[in-house]
Amino acid sequence: MTEKDCCLRPGIDFDVRRESFDAEMTEREKMAFELAAEIHRGDVRKTTDEPYVNHCVAVATTLKQWGAAEDMVVAGLLHDTWEDHPDLISLEQIEEMFGSRVAYLVDGVSKFKSPTGKDNDFETLRKVTRETLVEPGVAMIKLADRLHNMHTMEDGPMGKGFSAEKKMAKAKETLAVYVPMAESLGLWQVKNALADISFYYLEPKRYKTVKEKIDSDPRLNLEFIRGTEDLLSQVLREAGIAATVRHEVGGYWELAEKQKKSAMRADSRPKEFVDITDVVSFRVVINDEENLAECYLAMGVVRNRFRKLLVQNRSDDYLVMPAVNGYSAFHDTYKVREGNIEVAFTTKERENFNNWGVASIGEEELKANPDKYKRKMIFTPKEELVFVE
Repeated sequence: MTEKDCCLRPGIDFDVRRESFDAEMTEREKMAFELAAEIHRGDVRKTTDEPYVNHCVAVATTLKQWGAAEDMVVAGLLHDTWEDHPDLISLEQIEEMFGSRVAYLVDGVSKFKSPTGKDNDFETLRKVTRETLVEPGVAMIKLADRLHNMHTMEDGPMGKGFSAEKKMAKAKETLAVYVPMAESLGLWQVKNALADISFYYLEPKRYKTVKEKIDSDPRLNLEFIRGTEDLLSQVLREAGIAATVRHEVGGYWELAEKQKKSAMRADSRPKEFVDITDVVSFRVVINDEENLAECYLAMGVVRNRFRKLLVQNRSDDYLVMPAVNGYSAFHDTYKVREGNIEVAFTTKERENFNNWGVASIGEEELKANPDKYKRKMIFTPKEELVFVE
């Protein structure tokens, strides 16, 4: 990964070393790890030839990175124990050792089995969707699980990888189900990571072309980004507005689809990437959480300073009325020499939720306001999805 990629595109670090995970384990997490290691003793991952428990640690580590509560981390460690070895552990035993919520989460992410005992992937997705409406933690564990699985589909050290057919099927399933699931829960960075990996497997030639065009876009030049951040910060500071300016980069799949959809409009000519606004989005994050008016004041200050660059009729207000997944910010579009850019105005807590959705909400708040954070799933698994074992 280049310095440019590292600075612009946040990644997921799957640290599966026992000593690294040990360093910050709670007593319950340590107990769950030791149980998972015992249940999965002798189990090996097909793609990487490493102990299967490493996958459980990767899922739990990812959940910790997302700020998940202890129950979710414990369930992440145990998520495959009952499903893979019902002869060694039961849900009742998990509940007795770790509590009802952990048992519920493990049950929620486990595969649905038919009366004959065969896995039913379609019904599993319906089950996950249904349980997610009640308990967002089910989706978070499933998303962490899928993210690690997608990152490890390539051939392992012994040359054991998924077949091309299975890679395509998993990528298709991820785009159809798990990407919308992440979006519905406001997990923007997770959504883009899953979509980009799927894009790589589904359309490798198009992926390469899109990636090359986006990576060479002048708006992703670090000097341009830093210069724009500094300029916006200076303008706001001179106006007496306390704010932090940062940036976000659009995902390859997300931007490629916007270009593709633009060709379906009246003129039937796809946009060039230079015309797509959110290749880079500059985020003006107001320090005063309770004062939404400060966001609008900041927007007015920036508009006044750069009024000749403002693109009329290209604004969206999600501050007063957030989007269906809880996203909340005010967007303006500016046309600069390098291309269109988005400037968004929001507050710290809103921005944290914009990036991490329900993962940014503390367990106590989730319990106190369960209905507030239930997200209507914006997808329905379809029978025509093809699953490959």
